[in-house]
Amino acid sequence: MVVPSNHVYVRGGDGIVDAFLDVVSQAENVVTEAAESEIMAHHERLQSAAAQDPRWSSMAEDIQYWSDEEGNLAYGVPPTSQHHEQAMRTEYGDQTTPPTPLIRMGVVNGVAQMGWSLRQRFYEGGF
Repeated sequence: MVVPSNHVYVRGGDGIVDAFLDVVSQAENVVTEAAESEIMAHHERLQSAAAQDPRWSSMAEDIQYWSDEEGNLAYGVPPTSQHHEQAMRTEYGDQTTPPTPLIRMGVVNGVAQMGWSLRQRFYEGGF
């Protein structure tokens, strides 16, 4: 077999590739499990915070994940909820109501927490 001068040919690399694929598979499992766990914990924390806020309490149960028209993941009070308009007004405010950005701040904090949780899970998993 002729190997071009700008390529490297290694014989017997199957074991290395198999070991690498095994590590990637293990890392994928850690990420999937940790992300699912953190997403559920974040959702519970945000619903709990909403339930304790007088401006959000009537909408706390409606806070959820859904896909928008383009298939993008969305979080908050979905447009199909009877509380959607109230949630938008509460989150973003209007001429008479100051904003209470529970969803936006919750997502920012949740993403930061997820990063730390994933990092911790990788350390615990020996990565």
